[in-house]
Amino acid sequence: MRQLLSVFVAFALAVPVAAQQPVIFDVSNVVMGAQKTPTLWLFAEGMWSDAGEHIGPGSTQIQCYKSFGFCDVANAFETLGVAGVNLTSFDILRWDSKEIIAVDSSPICIVNTLRADLILRAC
Repeated sequence: MRQLLSVFVAFALAVPVAAQQPVIFDVSNVVMGAQKTPTLWLFAEGMWSDAGEHIGPGSTQIQCYKSFGFCDVANAFETLGVAGVNLTSFDILRWDSKEIIAVDSSPICIVNTLRADLILRAC
């Protein structure tokens, strides 16, 4: 069952959709962790257009850390009336002044790509 759910979520994330306009989109300089490492940080929150009718406007949160080289995406979903959350980590391939490109390095054979457009402020 867990594997089926993972495949469903991976497929849902892999389906190409137009860029989503998040409710919150912030890129800031922050200090993280016990070593107080300075890093550029992206925080985006919103709802994907295919999220479902019972999913709220803040159902997806994206956090990316340039110095650490990863992004985490928390995504709420509903399956047969049961709510759940999927957490996916992405490795940052590129972060420049225009965009962030990151890929999911999970063992599932589907490659998920995360793209954040820093100029249009969209994911």
